[in-house]
Amino acid sequence: MPVIFPRTIPDPEYVLIPEGEYEVEVAEVKEKTTKDGDEMWSVKFKITAGEFSGKKIFTNLVFSDGGLGNIKKFLKSAGFDMDTERVDLRSESIEGATLRATVIHEDYQGRPQSKIPYAGFSALDQTAIPPKPKMPDSSPAPVDTRDHGDDQIPF
Repeated sequence: MPVIFPRTIPDPEYVLIPEGEYEVEVAEVKEKTTKDGDEMWSVKFKITAGEFSGKKIFTNLVFSDGGLGNIKKFLKSAGFDMDTERVDLRSESIEGATLRATVIHEDYQGRPQSKIPYAGFSALDQTAIPPKPKMPDSSPAPVDTRDHGDDQIPF
Protein backbone atom coordinates (compact mmCIF):
# COMPACT_ATOMS: atom_id res chain seq x y z
CA MET A 1 0.00 0.00 0.00
CA PRO A 2 1.54 3.34 -0.98
CA VAL A 3 1.69 5.89 1.84
CA ILE A 4 2.55 9.54 1.31
CA PHE A 5 3.81 11.37 4.38
CA PRO A 6 3.95 15.16 4.56
CA ARG A 7 7.42 16.70 4.67
CA THR A 8 6.89 17.52 8.32
CA ILE A 9 4.72 15.66 10.77
CA PRO A 10 3.50 17.85 13.63
CA ASP A 11 4.92 16.92 17.01
CA PRO A 12 2.82 18.02 20.02
CA GLU A 13 5.99 18.94 21.93
CA TYR A 14 6.87 21.49 19.24
CA VAL A 15 3.89 23.79 18.86
CA LEU A 16 3.73 27.27 17.36
CA ILE A 17 4.67 29.47 20.32
CA PRO A 18 2.94 32.88 20.21
CA GLU A 19 5.20 35.85 19.60
CA GLY A 20 6.49 37.43 22.78
CA GLU A 21 9.11 37.12 25.53
CA TYR A 22 9.67 33.86 27.39
CA GLU A 23 11.81 32.63 30.26
CA VAL A 24 13.84 29.74 28.89
CA GLU A 25 16.46 27.23 29.93
CA VAL A 26 19.06 25.75 27.60
CA ALA A 27 17.95 22.11 27.43
CA GLU A 28 20.36 20.75 24.82
CA VAL A 29 23.22 21.89 22.60
CA LYS A 30 24.42 19.98 19.54
CA GLU A 31 27.63 20.91 17.79
CA LYS A 32 27.23 21.04 14.02
CA THR A 33 28.77 22.59 10.93
CA THR A 34 26.97 24.92 8.50
CA LYS A 35 26.96 24.38 4.74
CA ASP A 36 29.63 27.10 4.55
CA GLY A 37 31.86 25.18 6.96
CA ASP A 38 31.34 27.41 10.03
CA GLU A 39 30.98 25.83 13.45
CA MET A 40 27.45 26.08 14.82
CA TRP A 41 25.56 25.19 17.98
CA SER A 42 22.01 24.00 17.47
CA VAL A 43 20.34 25.01 20.74
CA LYS A 44 17.10 23.60 22.12
CA PHE A 45 15.41 25.78 24.75
CA LYS A 46 12.69 24.73 27.15
CA ILE A 47 10.19 27.41 28.19
CA THR A 48 10.17 27.46 32.00
CA ALA A 49 7.21 29.69 32.92
CA GLY A 50 3.72 30.55 31.79
CA GLU A 51 1.14 28.84 29.64
CA PHE A 52 3.76 27.28 27.33
CA SER A 53 6.00 25.98 30.12
CA GLY A 54 7.71 22.78 29.00
CA LYS A 55 7.39 23.53 25.27
CA LYS A 56 10.52 23.73 23.12
CA ILE A 57 11.99 26.31 20.76
CA PHE A 58 15.22 26.20 18.78
CA THR A 59 17.88 28.50 17.44
CA ASN A 60 21.27 28.12 15.80
CA LEU A 61 24.31 30.02 17.04
CA VAL A 62 26.79 30.29 14.18
CA PHE A 63 30.47 30.97 14.87
CA SER A 64 31.08 33.25 11.89
CA ASP A 65 31.92 36.95 11.63
CA GLY A 66 28.23 37.74 11.19
CA GLY A 67 27.10 35.49 14.05
CA LEU A 68 29.51 36.49 16.81
CA GLY A 69 27.36 39.44 17.92
CA ASN A 70 24.41 37.09 18.40
CA ILE A 71 26.55 34.64 20.38
CA LYS A 72 27.93 37.42 22.59
CA LYS A 73 24.41 38.70 23.34
CA PHE A 74 23.27 35.14 24.13
CA LEU A 75 26.21 34.47 26.47
CA LYS A 76 25.88 37.81 28.27
CA SER A 77 22.14 37.21 28.73
CA ALA A 78 22.91 33.76 30.14
CA GLY A 79 25.19 35.30 32.76
CA PHE A 80 28.61 34.75 31.24
CA ASP A 81 31.29 37.42 31.77
CA MET A 82 31.70 39.03 28.36
CA ASP A 83 34.06 41.86 29.39
CA THR A 84 36.97 39.91 28.01
CA GLU A 85 38.20 39.53 24.45
CA ARG A 86 38.72 35.77 24.60
CA VAL A 87 36.28 33.22 26.02
CA ASP A 88 36.93 29.48 26.02
CA LEU A 89 33.59 27.79 25.41
CA ARG A 90 32.32 24.26 25.42
CA SER A 91 28.78 23.50 24.35
CA GLU A 92 28.01 21.62 27.56
CA SER A 93 28.96 24.70 29.62
CA ILE A 94 25.80 26.51 28.51
CA GLU A 95 23.33 23.69 29.18
CA GLY A 96 21.08 24.65 32.07
CA ALA A 97 21.64 28.39 31.57
CA THR A 98 18.50 30.50 32.02
CA LEU A 99 17.62 33.69 30.18
CA ARG A 100 14.81 35.47 28.37
CA ALA A 101 14.19 34.86 24.66
CA THR A 102 12.09 36.83 22.20
CA VAL A 103 9.96 34.68 19.91
CA ILE A 104 8.79 35.82 16.48
CA HIS A 105 7.10 33.96 13.63
CA GLU A 106 8.78 33.30 10.32
CA ASP A 107 7.37 31.48 7.31
CA TYR A 108 9.06 28.13 6.63
CA GLN A 109 7.89 25.93 3.76
CA GLY A 110 4.59 27.80 3.68
CA ARG A 111 3.86 27.50 7.41
CA PRO A 112 4.58 29.86 10.29
CA GLN A 113 7.36 28.73 12.59
CA SER A 114 8.44 30.04 16.01
CA LYS A 115 11.90 31.56 15.89
CA ILE A 116 14.31 33.48 18.11
CA PRO A 117 15.63 36.39 16.01
CA TYR A 118 19.22 37.61 15.86
CA ALA A 119 20.13 39.10 19.28
CA GLY A 120 16.70 38.07 20.62
CA PHE A 121 18.08 37.36 24.08
CA SER A 122 18.12 39.25 27.38
CA ALA A 123 18.95 38.48 30.98
CA LEU A 124 16.18 37.49 33.33
CA ASP A 125 15.10 40.44 35.45
CA GLN A 126 16.66 39.59 38.78
CA THR A 127 14.98 42.58 40.49
CA ALA A 128 11.60 40.90 40.03
CA ILE A 129 12.66 38.09 42.34
CA PRO A 130 12.16 39.21 45.94
CA PRO A 131 15.14 38.58 48.19
CA LYS A 132 14.83 35.68 50.60
CA PRO A 133 13.97 36.93 54.08
CA LYS A 134 16.76 36.51 56.56
CA MET A 135 15.75 33.87 59.02
CA PRO A 136 16.32 34.76 62.67
CA ASP A 137 19.11 32.89 64.33
CA SER A 138 17.38 30.15 66.30
CA SER A 139 20.44 29.17 68.30
CA PRO A 140 20.47 30.33 71.93
CA ALA A 141 22.63 33.26 72.93
CA PRO A 142 26.02 32.24 74.28
CA VAL A 143 26.12 31.88 78.03
CA ASP A 144 29.08 33.21 80.00
CA THR A 145 30.02 30.42 82.40
CA ARG A 146 33.04 32.15 83.93
CA ASP A 147 33.03 32.84 87.66
CA HIS A 148 33.10 36.62 88.16
CA GLY A 149 32.72 36.53 91.92
CA ASP A 150 30.24 38.59 93.96
CA ASP A 151 32.13 41.88 93.58
CA GLN A 152 31.32 42.23 89.85
CA ILE A 153 27.55 42.22 90.28
CA PRO A 154 26.29 45.67 89.13
CA PHE A 155 23.70 46.13 91.93
